[in-house]
Amino acid sequence: MSTPTSSPATALLAVSRLGDGSLAPAPGEYLTDGRTLFRVEHALADPISCELFLELENCQNLEMVLHPARALMALGLRPVTPAAEVAGDLRPHAG
Repeated sequence: MSTPTSSPATALLAVSRLGDGSLAPAPGEYLTDGRTLFRVEHALADPISCELFLELENCQNLEMVLHPARALMALGLRPVTPAAEVAGDLRPHAG
């Protein structure tokens, strides 16, 4: 009988929490350091170390950077909360 191996999905679940216990941002979410806005494009888990890496797109110049998720706080990045969510208005907005 074979021994179960870690799949990328299993590795991603294992590292979806940051060192402070908070959840890592998911693809599609936005982060800021107060000056620059970044969009989380991809979350990549190293199947060997189970470390989570986030590919971030700089929304101003569209450059892509790859950072370990554990480094987000050290970089001063924090989640962006949409204004509608802050105001308690979660209804879809007409375009």
